[in-house]
Formats: sequence, structure tokens, C-alpha cells
Amino acid sequence: MNSYGTCMLRLKNAKTHKGYKVKFIVVDDKYTQLLGAKAIQAMNLIKIQFENIMVCEKGSKSNADFSSISSLRSIYADVFEGEGTFQGILKLEIDESVQPRLETLGVLKSVDTPTDWVSSLVIVKKPSGIIRLCIDPKPLNKALKRCYYLLPIIEDLLPHLNKAKVFSKCDIQNGFWHVTLPEESSYLTTFETPFGRYRWIKMTFGISPAPEYFQQFLEREIEGLPGVKTVVDDILVYGEGDTIEAENQDHDSKLKALLVRCRERNIKINKDKFMLRVTAMPYIGHLLTADGVKPDPEKIAAIVNMEKPTDVKGVQRLLGMINYLTKFVGNLSDICEPIRQLTHS
Repeated sequence: MNSYGTCMLRLKNAKTHKGYKVKFIVVDDKYTQLLGAKAIQAMNLIKIQFENIMVCEKGSKSNADFSSISSLRSIYADVFEGEGTFQGILKLEIDESVQPRLETLGVLKSVDTPTDWVSSLVIVKKPSGIIRLCIDPKPLNKALKRCYYLLPIIEDLLPHLNKAKVFSKCDIQNGFWHVTLPEESSYLTTFETPFGRYRWIKMTFGISPAPEYFQQFLEREIEGLPGVKTVVDDILVYGEGDTIEAENQDHDSKLKALLVRCRERNIKINKDKFMLRVTAMPYIGHLLTADGVKPDPEKIAAIVNMEKPTDVKGVQRLLGMINYLTKFVGNLSDICEPIRQLTHS
């Protein structure tokens, strides 16, 4: 195709009536006039939804930019959308020795056939404004057996972070909903509403063993991934290295392994709470940094901005908040002794 040169033409969007100057290449008139992709987008004739485009990797080489959240959300789009499900199901077990309160009072009489449990509906408004449906299964919780799974705390993670320099945090999207209940257990979570009764197919907030079971399921799903730790639904990924390049490479390989695992196990990550490759990050009431673990500035501010105590309970509240700093201040007990004496007067 031979070109005779270029020219500038003024075009108008028939819908918005807005004018645009567009550069055209002049060729023989036997060819169909074409409008380039850049001009089409500039004139708002089409809109490309980049977040709906998923790049499929070929081979072991990855073109993912692990410093860009948008790049990761594009390549691992399926990990950041929809609802996830852990492998397996959770059967809730009832302690048969526990009886309903009214039966204990002699108001009701037990029967030999299974009975339905019905709990009250509880609506909780989260700080983000989202409404969360829960149940208030107080009688059910008295009867549910606990698994007594040891929940990790931040102190369990700290020894692993001695050499950590860079961090990412992945929040599980609707974490409890990843746990599927079999039909028998599902009926135990039945709750009443003005529109009738419903039962949860997924694990719900409110049942007493939920946090322990969730932690158990999640740890099983991410087991074996190096540099990946979790407390409740916050998954921490950290990178180590002697140089910035080395620590980023180490972090990126670990994060990729996690995202691949999430894709394989149908685990969904909250895209709005995803923190990527930072050198300082709040995590479970602490501040993780490349120089070590430090107090969370928000907790320090809460202590500084507390109202001055005017009674013993107020002093006890102050001491309770200050106690958070024990691991950061070696002689904190001695420093607080004069304040503690106020509780004895």
C-alpha cells in the first residue's frame, strides 16, 4: 500500500457533538477509510474494560509487573472477582447433653426425632458502610462442639520476619463464605426474617467455632507456601534479600505462588484491601517495616489522645492500653509503676 502523505481532518462525535482533530494517512481511493483505535478511544466511540481482560500465561515465564496492582489484577483477574470456596465441607457437631433452656425449666419435653434450630437475624453495618447479615445463635452456640484450634497471634509471626524487607497483604473476600456447610449443618444455621426462614449454605458469622474452623481451612489451603503467613483472613507475603532487587524478586516469586494457589483452590482476594510490595505496612495492630516491627502509629495516637482518667477504672483503662507497648519498651513496668500505684489508693 503506497502512501501519498498525511492530512489533518476535523471529525465530530455524532452523539456528543464534540469535535476532534485526527491525523489520516492518504492512500488510493480503492481502499476503505479506516479510523485508528487510538482515535476511536479518544472520541469515546468505544470504551475498553481493561479489568475484564485476563492474560493467560504460557510456559513458566511471567510478564506480570509485581509492582503494579492493576497488572496483577489483570493477569489474576479471576482471583480478585466473585466468591471463593475452600476444598471440603464443614460438619457442625452437636453435644447431645446440652438441652434447650425451656426444656431445662420444664416448659418443653424432649422428643426422639431431630428438631430444627432457628436463630435471630442480626444486621451489622461495617465501617465501610456495607451491611453484613449475621445470626444470633446463643442456644445453638451452647450446643456446638468447639474444635479448639489454636489461633495464631502476631507474636507467632514475628520470628519469621527478622529479615523481611518488603511486604504485601491479601485480605480474603468474604472469608467465612469460603467454607461450605453440608445440608445437615446448614439447617442448624436456620434464621428467621420478616420474609420467612432461611439457612446458610456457607459458614456464617455468629456461630462460636467459626473463627477456629476458618483459620484451620485457610492454613490448609496455603500450606507449604514459603514467605506466606496468615492471621485470620489477612494473608501476609514478605520478601527477603540483601539488595532491593533481590528482596523484590524474592517477594514477587512468593506472591506469584500465592496467587497461583488461590486460582487453583478458588480463593478470592478483596481487590479493595490488597496492599502490594510496600516497605511499611500495618498488620494486626503492629507496623511491619524493613527495619523491624514497630508500634502502630494509630495505637500510639489513641493512647496520647485518651481523656485524662479521673477514677480508678480510668487509670486501669490507661494501663491496659499502655500495656500494648510492653514488647517495645524494656522497662515499661518500672515506668508505669507510679501510675499503677494510683489504682491502690
